[in-house]
Amino acid sequence: MAFTVSVITIIGSMASFFLNSPSMRFFITSVPRIPIPGKEPLQVYNYSDAWSVLGNLEPVSYRRYETVFPSWDNSPRVGDKAVIMHNATPAAYGEQLRRAIAKVQSEPKDHRIVFINAWNEWAEGCHLEPDTRHGLAYLEATKTALQQRVDARSPMLMSEAAV
Repeated sequence: MAFTVSVITIIGSMASFFLNSPSMRFFITSVPRIPIPGKEPLQVYNYSDAWSVLGNLEPVSYRRYETVFPSWDNSPRVGDKAVIMHNATPAAYGEQLRRAIAKVQSEPKDHRIVFINAWNEWAEGCHLEPDTRHGLAYLEATKTALQQRVDARSPMLMSEAAV
């Protein structure tokens, strides 16, 4: 039996909801901040440290879908009140996407969904679109994660996903 995973990109309003959610408040109290002298309101976190928490959230009583993001830096919009994910790379993003895809394989077919924030949130430094720094690397990491076999017997098919 083949598995299908739907990957959907979400836009800023969803991202804003997440930033004010109980999961984000838990995240902020659980992941060590990287201190920036003279800029105490600035919240800088290591991308890998963030995923050690975000990838292992406590169970909830409602359906929660897996969500990944390539990077985050909203300092162009909010200055020193920003949240920044330091050391975000296409390889680290690809690993988190593979982890999320693997995690949804045990879900019912209609719920094998992984959200990606975001396709083009340029002002938040959160985008899959090609740029001068990484070129196509985030799109390639997405493609690789979607093409990876779930196991030797069950190839994953890409469906309802534009890569």
